[in-house]
Amino acid sequence: MALAVISATITARALLAVPTITVNSTADVADINPGDGLCDTGGTNAVGQPECTLRAAISELNANAGVTNIDFSIPVADPGHSGGIWTILPTTM
Repeated sequence: MALAVISATITARALLAVPTITVNSTADVADINPGDGLCDTGGTNAVGQPECTLRAAISELNANAGVTNIDFSIPVADPGHSGGIWTILPTTM
């Protein structure tokens, strides 16, 4: 019985999957093309991946009705990381 419930829950979550943007940098840089479905500042993050900042993710979300979630996967090599905490400080409002 428990296996059936777990299976049903996983299946339901898969069916309800929504587009997600993943922030991978604590920098404060805008998206180069809001609304194209990609969070991309045109730069790279601390480990050389295409950079997606919180500012860029919010801009992309606001310009693209299909994107509804923002997740975070910021590497420990990021300059905003210290002692297990990542700090994002906006430079402008």
